Amino acid sequence: ITPGSEIVYLRDGKTATISLTGAGGATTIATNGKPDAVIQMSDGPPAADEITMILAGALPLALHPSPGKVANIGIGSGLTSQVLLTSARVDSLVSIEIEPFMVDAARLGFMPRVEKLFSDPRSRIVIEDAKTFFAASGTRFDMIVSEPSNPWVSGVATLFSDEFYRQAVRHLEPGGLLVQWLQIYETDIAIVVSILKALSPHFSDYHLYNVDDSNILVVAKKDGLLSDPDPGIFTEPALQVELKRAGIVGLEDITSRRIGNKQLLDPYVRASPVPANSDYFPFVDQNAQRFLFLNRNAMELPGLTVLPLPFLELSIPEWQTAPLAAVPEFGRGLREEHSDRAGRIVASVASDNLAFVPGKIGSAIIAVGAPAETCASSGGWRAWRAAVQMLSRQTSAMLPYSELRPLWRSIESSPCYMAAEPDDRRWPDFLHAVARRDREAIISFSQELLREDASTMGREDLEYVLAAAGASLYGLGDRQRASASVLAWAPALRTDSEFDLAFRLLAASGISH
Repeated sequence: ITPGSEIVYLRDGKTATISLTGAGGATTIATNGKPDAVIQMSDGPPAADEITMILAGALPLALHPSPGKVANIGIGSGLTSQVLLTSARVDSLVSIEIEPFMVDAARLGFMPRVEKLFSDPRSRIVIEDAKTFFAASGTRFDMIVSEPSNPWVSGVATLFSDEFYRQAVRHLEPGGLLVQWLQIYETDIAIVVSILKALSPHFSDYHLYNVDDSNILVVAKKDGLLSDPDPGIFTEPALQVELKRAGIVGLEDITSRRIGNKQLLDPYVRASPVPANSDYFPFVDQNAQRFLFLNRNAMELPGLTVLPLPFLELSIPEWQTAPLAAVPEFGRGLREEHSDRAGRIVASVASDNLAFVPGKIGSAIIAVGAPAETCASSGGWRAWRAAVQMLSRQTSAMLPYSELRPLWRSIESSPCYMAAEPDDRRWPDFLHAVARRDREAIISFSQELLREDASTMGREDLEYVLAAAGASLYGLGDRQRASASVLAWAPALRTDSEFDLAFRLLAASGISH
């Protein structure tokens, strides 16, 4: 219990001890002392959990055109059920909860914030184990939302198993979606891989979405490919209120959270020496607590969205970057912070006003415009190129090229660039191709760089070139070359590189199954 918090509810139920505590206007519901959900019930920004619970309800509404019948596993605070019921397109919602006192605590602690769960005629609460409910029910749903607690909590891992996914898909209508909340703090990527290996055979497609850099949502489709989120959700007034509460004010605030799809992730998942999580071979149950004790995490997954090159866009051409709308401080993850910084860099260059950026970045902008004689020496040229690299790494992946043009006009009209020999321009031209998402040019320049400059290239630069080239080859459909390009340089690559997961995905992409 947090110091200063007040216990307002404490009951020993059939399956767990349920408690409610309050502190600073926030109410926390917990199972056996482990917090399951926190909502800010007074004025002020939302608790971090609210953003996850709002997205768990809003995201499937954005991805399914006709979400008539919905099931939600695990009531928690009731907020995800509340969000689902804000949509008039939902005809019925059954919320499945194993512990009766969880329902009582949610009613006591979070009303009127979750009023629709308890008063909406479309809402029905069922006290039952989720697997038992589905086994006894012949109902099929358009969407099933699963919000289990952390996988390391006793008994929870069965909601991430092969058997659960086989059962769930039988209870989905054609085109139906399963949405599952997965915590990636206090775990390891091996746990995520084991879960995806259990899920993948039962669904024709899946996407991973980053929520807040420590939680992800897995969205899996029974048949067909997942579509882009529908901007129509922003026309539903009650849902729009919830989205704004989570700092989501435009479609790009959802699409920018995409981490990967089945096509990109599955070869790596299949090749990983980790078994599919199963009720009979419970890899998650047997290992999750060990990874918790070792203080491990799977943060490299959302890390794919903030790499210093547009890795996901180059790999998945249909996923294009859009400028993020300004969001409140509480809705900001790493990508939002990086996008804001990139926008300020471009604005500083376009307006010739360094007030928008910190001193180090301002110095790089000044260095780009240095007189030609400054770059006449090898040291001066290296300093100019380093300034271009810094600005490129902090902007190219965060903004569409339409917004990056002022920066690259400034670079290519600079005295140093204009006076440079063609060979010296190769590196800035390569970075410009990355900013344009020009896969053919990236591949061509990377081949030249690796052929001519590899012996003098630092490891960080080498990894950048290989990641950009591999992603471009993959995005053009040449997965064998994408894999081979990474494997050929594997001895030179660091396992602690920011591109490590990207390299593992590319290397696995050429493996036949």
